[in-house]
Amino acid sequence: MLLESVISPDPDLRGLLDGVTRAREQRFEHCTGWLAARSDRYGLGTTADGVRTRLLDLRERLTTRPLRTSDGTYGRAEADQYLDAEPSDRAGSAAALAALARGRAPAGGGDGKARAAAPPLVAPFAGTALLCSQVTHAASFAEQWSAYGERRTAYPVLGATRPMFPGSGEVPGTSTCAGLPTPERPPVEPGRAGGPLLLVAHRDEVITPLPWARAMRARTGGTLLVVGDGEHGGMAGGGCAGRVVGFFAGAEGAAVEGGVCEP
Repeated sequence: MLLESVISPDPDLRGLLDGVTRAREQRFEHCTGWLAARSDRYGLGTTADGVRTRLLDLRERLTTRPLRTSDGTYGRAEADQYLDAEPSDRAGSAAALAALARGRAPAGGGDGKARAAAPPLVAPFAGTALLCSQVTHAASFAEQWSAYGERRTAYPVLGATRPMFPGSGEVPGTSTCAGLPTPERPPVEPGRAGGPLLLVAHRDEVITPLPWARAMRARTGGTLLVVGDGEHGGMAGGGCAGRVVGFFAGAEGAAVEGGVCEP
């Protein structure tokens, strides 16, 4: 069996929201190192800490004094959008942030408007219904709001923004599962694998973060393969896809080979 982009084996709603937000914060920290290594191109700083300070100062400036141009208005929402970029969009977001740091509108595609969302892998209503029937400790809205306040403090870069996660409420950091009846225990709980099992996680994914796959492996056994990208539910091809094909084909050593694969 192959399980890719694995959910946490302990579906506590607060734990899920914490995990998603923590993963986004860590992805931003990875981005600051990436930008520091390319300071000659983007000019946002030569160290990860320097880039972080520069970007947070830029967001604060755009929050209090949005940049208004003939191409659009750039404020807090636009800054958060660029700070929360997928690894595959990192270069474009970096160019947009560099332009904003110079007081200019981003060139080409960086018009400050919300991007069209990709078609969902499942119907949003179905995804939310499934999540809300599985989670424990959904809590009331008041309890979720309190947890959201703590999350904003713990994750100062992106803790105040709405995570991309089934059941996310319109109010950032809350869930539409709030107040719904929840089981004391999940209806389905994972046990030890009875045969070859390969878990696939993606290093910078934020919908089902890597720590969830590690926790699931501790519960089920099997092998964990970490793909060095930020995809959700999709192999990028190349050698990583070959590892999966080899696993199902029963190639020598494939059933036990894990580790990290760069696509």
